[in-house]
Amino acid sequence: MNSNADCVNFDEAIKRCKFGKFNYILIALSGGVMACAFIELTCVNFILPLAQCDLDMSSTDKGILSSVGYLGVILSSHLWGFLADTKGRRSTLIPSLLVAFISTVLSSLANSFWLLVFLRFVNGCFITCTSSTTVAYLGEFHDNKNRARVLMTTFMLYSVMALLLPTFALLTINREWSFDIDILHVTFKPWRLYLIICGIPSLCGALVLIFVLPESPKFTFSQGSIDGTLAIMQRMYQMNTGQSVESFNVKTIEKNDEFNESLKSKSEGFFHFMWSQSVPLFKGSNLKNILTACYIQFAVCNATNSFWTFLPEILNKLSLWSQASNEPATVCEVFTSSTLMHQNQSSGECLQKLEISTFLHIYEIAALYIISYGIISLVINKTGKLILILLTVWTTGLAALSLIFVNVPAISSYLYMTLIAAGLSIGLINASTVELFPTSMRAMAICISLMVGRLGSTVGSVVIGMMINNYCSWTFLMPTFLLISSGFLAFTIPNISK
Repeated sequence: MNSNADCVNFDEAIKRCKFGKFNYILIALSGGVMACAFIELTCVNFILPLAQCDLDMSSTDKGILSSVGYLGVILSSHLWGFLADTKGRRSTLIPSLLVAFISTVLSSLANSFWLLVFLRFVNGCFITCTSSTTVAYLGEFHDNKNRARVLMTTFMLYSVMALLLPTFALLTINREWSFDIDILHVTFKPWRLYLIICGIPSLCGALVLIFVLPESPKFTFSQGSIDGTLAIMQRMYQMNTGQSVESFNVKTIEKNDEFNESLKSKSEGFFHFMWSQSVPLFKGSNLKNILTACYIQFAVCNATNSFWTFLPEILNKLSLWSQASNEPATVCEVFTSSTLMHQNQSSGECLQKLEISTFLHIYEIAALYIISYGIISLVINKTGKLILILLTVWTTGLAALSLIFVNVPAISSYLYMTLIAAGLSIGLINASTVELFPTSMRAMAICISLMVGRLGSTVGSVVIGMMINNYCSWTFLMPTFLLISSGFLAFTIPNISK
């Protein structure tokens, strides 16, 4: 028997599984599941202009509704990170997706603003698991050479899947129909159907995980199960090569420090283990790494998610302004003028449709993400992550600053869309975070950094909702400072230039 085939380290064993059909299915599923978090958390932004009269919402209310999902993310991220690192990636993803779907269906039947706020909070508490756990889950099926490229390819697919958001809206939200559900005191309109449809991808993702994909082999190995790890790898090998498992030339996997530590941790109590798993993230070199990742996530999510909240409404108002007037106006002048006009309208004149150009601009943003992630996945191994992060955050930071002064609505639309593109660096930061921490704390590290990122989303949405009517220009200084400063901070990430 060949000794080389008998015992190899984990990375070598993953390499011998080859790269093929299994990996493609995994990448497709991962992109779709990560898109679920985006779809679930941001679908409310499309209904804000249309549900405004039905739920009697002010600009502040819109900020609360759009940010409450991120509040759920913040409060539950640490728990999901712990569960993913202790109970398994797949075992936490499945229930989180199912409960997120159920809460979205119930949201469509909410008969008051605050009930809808509560249900979106519940949705945020569960859908957050998909953002961070999927990154760890996907990364652990690949070796160091392929991991960053696979993650970037997945984020490109995530952007393709994100096209479902405006597509669902275009197909349903502008329809003119309604019917009463007397028992619930609800008038069911297209925007309510839109919420249900946006929850379906979460249900589909859960079903694929249940019936198609196994647990992460790296997690299984870190839990002390060599036989279980080999069974997963044999399945990967068989799907990728079409050959029998007998030809898989790995018989066992070398035990390492991570393996031995996991066995020791199993004898510890729940809270002791949770504490011992979290504290190392804030000690030594891990402290600098986690704080850096958290700050950049805060800045990027603040720019992307909080300004996405008002994207459909602002693009719609810029389009209406361009159609009705040739007068120059900044985005803030357009928004405040349109808001004052709406306040003088009766409830019978409430907005019932979104302009088609609004959907087209959102498709353009999605296309920008798809093309950019495609380019990033091709060049990342040559350029390293630093150049790509700097290009993204500094360009979008300058776009935010320009929005204060540019008085051509058509140009303002594209500058606003450029600001939203700050989210391109989220994938780069996640890829860096995966490589900075060991398996036992990897999901927790990503969860904490994304939790802080969602805090940036929540803070940004609430601040914009409170300030946009009276201090609009100041709202764009917030992402300008955060994005440009995060670019300088990126220089401190270890091995970021490689």
